[in-house]
Amino acid sequence: MSSEIRVYKGHYTSGTAKWTFADNRLYSGHYASGTAEYCFDNGKIYKGHYASGTAVANFDRNRIYNGHYACGSSEWCVDGNHIYAGHYASGTAKYCLDDGKIYAGHYASGTAVACVDRPNDLPLYVLAFVATLF
Repeated sequence: MSSEIRVYKGHYTSGTAKWTFADNRLYSGHYASGTAEYCFDNGKIYKGHYASGTAVANFDRNRIYNGHYACGSSEWCVDGNHIYAGHYASGTAKYCLDDGKIYAGHYASGTAVACVDRPNDLPLYVLAFVATLF
């Protein structure tokens, strides 16, 4: 396994990770079983260990699409450390990323929804997808 990245719920003090990311796979908690919940490959997000070749979501040009995107309508957009729902026309972000923390909307309270350990190793699209899991 390559170096792992852990995603914690809120301000992590217990040391227990909610998700772990390693080798383009997202695991639930501290992965002991070696079974991934999601796999990331060539701009596609797969459920578990992808044997069927069917993607749960697609990532392209900072946008996350449901399944094999034919309609051109994205569910999420990533721009400037902000995660928007669909094609962001309102300018209101659903999540914000700052200093390894994921905040709900435009973070004024300083309370993080999730924390990422060693965030520089984690691609934005992974953070975006992780944010959808809350």
